[in-house]
Amino acid sequence: GIFDSSRGTVAGLLAFAQDGIYVFPTEHQNLYTFLTRDQRMRLFFQIQDPDSVHNIHVVKPEILLLPIKKILNARSN
Repeated sequence: GIFDSSRGTVAGLLAFAQDGIYVFPTEHQNLYTFLTRDQRMRLFFQIQDPDSVHNIHVVKPEILLLPIKKILNARSN
């Protein structure tokens, strides 16, 4: 719960569906929940795109803009 909103911090997680380390999707969800205590998965995003690998920020950066914006704006909510 280090990133629990009650501590004044915000964290989000973007999981890339086509990345080689994304073989156990529930592990990413469990990590997010453990770090944030957010059971609603409010700032957890599974990027479901054929190019969603670890270097998607280079190949197709526009796909990350909305999730990142939601994470950054969460602090003000």
